[in-house]
Amino acid sequence: MNLNEHLKVLRKLWYDEIWINIHKLQIGVLLLNYLNLLGLIGFRFIFFVLNLNFAIQVTSASGWNFFSILLAFFATREFVGAIQMCQFFYHLKKTSEKKQNKKNQSNQ
Repeated sequence: MNLNEHLKVLRKLWYDEIWINIHKLQIGVLLLNYLNLLGLIGFRFIFFVLNLNFAIQVTSASGWNFFSILLAFFATREFVGAIQMCQFFYHLKKTSEKKQNKKNQSNQ
């Protein structure tokens, strides 16, 4: 095989890899529906409460140390992530309702 044939094979493999990644992304978006998103939000809030509870217990037992600060950081991170997911859920719901209203108005 000469250099051009090698380049054609490499180019085809590269394009195939990109095509597969695009399909994986599309499937991931299709699997992300309201119920899955609500479940993720619920888990984030549950982990927030657990980390906060552990941080309070560790702090009351031994004062502020590295472990209690680490638990407080994890609790804060989970809370912020849950709030951001709630905002995303609200945005998705709002835009889908607008699309549904436009579709209903165009059908009438």
